[in-house]
Amino acid sequence: SGGIFNGNGITQDGTFKPSDVVEGPTTITYRFLDGSGCEQIDTVMTEVIALPVAPILDCSNLTNSSASFVWSHPNPDTRFQYAVSINGGDFSTPVVTTETSFTQTNLTSGTTVTIRLSALSDVACGISEPVSFTCTTQDCPPVEAPTVSCGMSTPSSVSFAWMHPDPAAEFEYSISIDGGLFSQPILTTERMITQANLVENAEVLLRIATLGTLGCPNSELIEFSCVASACASIVITIDPIAPICLGMDEDLIDLVANFPDIIDVASFDWNGPGVIGAVFDPTAPTLTEGTIEIRYELTAVNGCVYEATTEVELTECGDAALAGTIQTEDGRGVNAINVELIGEVVQTTQTDTNGTYSFNNVESGTDYSMRLSRDDFVLNGVSVFDIVLIRKHILGLERITNPYKLLAADVNNSEDITVFDLVGIQQVLLNIEPAFPIGVSWRFIAADYVFPDPSNPWSEPIPDASQGFDVLGLTQRSFIAIKMGDVNGNVLVD
Repeated sequence: SGGIFNGNGITQDGTFKPSDVVEGPTTITYRFLDGSGCEQIDTVMTEVIALPVAPILDCSNLTNSSASFVWSHPNPDTRFQYAVSINGGDFSTPVVTTETSFTQTNLTSGTTVTIRLSALSDVACGISEPVSFTCTTQDCPPVEAPTVSCGMSTPSSVSFAWMHPDPAAEFEYSISIDGGLFSQPILTTERMITQANLVENAEVLLRIATLGTLGCPNSELIEFSCVASACASIVITIDPIAPICLGMDEDLIDLVANFPDIIDVASFDWNGPGVIGAVFDPTAPTLTEGTIEIRYELTAVNGCVYEATTEVELTECGDAALAGTIQTEDGRGVNAINVELIGEVVQTTQTDTNGTYSFNNVESGTDYSMRLSRDDFVLNGVSVFDIVLIRKHILGLERITNPYKLLAADVNNSEDITVFDLVGIQQVLLNIEPAFPIGVSWRFIAADYVFPDPSNPWSEPIPDASQGFDVLGLTQRSFIAIKMGDVNGNVLVD
């Protein structure tokens, strides 16, 4: 004791600090005075070896049921050691590998996976500082259940038919007859099945769901029953008619009924005030203020008769009124839309739960402009599923041809669908940006506007009331509401 250490990496307290020494051989000398006062010297040589460089780590491919990691390292022959934690749990036993990727499978949607990775050296104790990275599996898009109807039935068979917005959807169904056990589940992409070899009045119960994508749950399970009889059970709907201003609205309105195409129609008939054939005449002299009912009756080839009704609001708007309806493309009235009527003064109102609005305090013969807006909830109707549909369109795998859906996908208002629209939607979904680049959550296209080329809605200027719309004269003005980013049409309108 009492001697002095000298050399690179020797600290003031006489300890050796390898991190202060460059890689390679180094010499440490110890000097001390023995009992005779003579200096004694001892020297030792050691080698400082640098720890491996830590790898660079990132997420790769994320699905609903798996998470992949990739990493890189300047030394292509490096071995690595990793351990995995799922949802914050304990890390797994370390695994040594020469691979530069790893995939964790058998996960569920929204699972967080953390990997802790180090680079190894062939020299003893040669291991880099660990790096950690966390990835989360994709959220499951909403899976819509099919809409089921009874098809053609006979005394010995029944048919089921169902509709779904996704043409590529798969379904799982099973059958029970007269309360018996359900059959083994069957997978199908078809939209209709027929159960034969029944006795008359046998009740057949169909249990069906839309399959979720990998790792995601199926849709709600739907049960629907049909009876082996001469007539099928179907649902007929009638396209809604916007409120009518008596004495002002003069255009004839085509009446449209919707029903499954499994019905062979022999004849049909429309009845109600102002109805002529399959047309409603709002100028009919028999019409008065109030609510009227229009009835549709269909007779099938097999003699079965089906009916449906719809109501129409008639209003005495007088000489100075402006009214209309704001609906989605599929006929759902949109509530709480701000409607501005701009003249010498600005009047404002909101649509009701049916999507209707009206202004009464206006001057006859005066031109006005309108502006519509609703920006309360930018993510309404927007999900990963919309991103999937837009990506398929861009790649040419499944083109979007509906003009309203094309406008909904164009969130940056570039009059085209590009990867920049995908980025705009992703930034809002991830809360990176509060709104789409276009600056509005909804667009409103004049309901009577006909696109010259539905596959290219930007081929001419679009009458969009979110940007301002001229109202020439006083009459009914209705609009189609488009929720930006919502390509699959599942927006909540109320």
